Amino acid sequence: MGTETAADKERLLTRARKLLALAEGTPSEGEMMAAMLKVQTLLVKHGLTVEDVRGGDADPREVVNLVVDTTGKVVHWRGWLAGIVAQNFRCETYWERGGRQQKLRFIGMQEDAELAAEVYAAAQMAVENMVQFYLKRRRGNRKVKRATVLGWRNAYIAGFLEGLAVQFKEQVERNNWALVLVRDRRVDETMAAIETRRVSSATHYDRDQGAFAAGFVDGKHFEHRAVARGRAIGTQAHKEG
Repeated sequence: MGTETAADKERLLTRARKLLALAEGTPSEGEMMAAMLKVQTLLVKHGLTVEDVRGGDADPREVVNLVVDTTGKVVHWRGWLAGIVAQNFRCETYWERGGRQQKLRFIGMQEDAELAAEVYAAAQMAVENMVQFYLKRRRGNRKVKRATVLGWRNAYIAGFLEGLAVQFKEQVERNNWALVLVRDRRVDETMAAIETRRVSSATHYDRDQGAFAAGFVDGKHFEHRAVARGRAIGTQAHKEG
């Protein structure tokens, strides 16, 4: 922070906390975004972090560890989906080791983890249903080799997940939510203490371009209340102000 004194820093933090409170309390999306942009500018200009702002008061919320998938085995595309969702809802995700049944989990502050689990479940169901619809439409009445159909399925799912990731990325950039999506350090500390199998960030398939393109479009336009409303991620973040 250069030559700034402790008193200067505290004044800056007080201002940032007031701006966060304003963002949380206003019903106006325009005012909310303006307040968040001012916070971001203050932090970057003065070398402060979100943790500096959050550290002014004790945060009563708890870190939770939620099971979101108990299929019994590691399904790579589900791990990929979980990674996309976790990144955008300030959570960590991992496969729990133990016996034959593998469990996919989210670690996060309670509100974040619960919302992430909801989005994950909705997206998983959407993928399962939409890929079946796509395969049925593409096959028609033809006889197609099982390996070919599996290739279409894998390509469609890969496209869907990449489209979903792009949708989130564009939403973050459009709303300047880079700081909003910083995880609470307690989440990282909890994750670090767990012996775990982390999920894959992506799964690479031999891609049928038509199936991939169809999946990408569907993923990029996937709608869920926490995605489509646009404000949900930011609103969740402001609750911790």
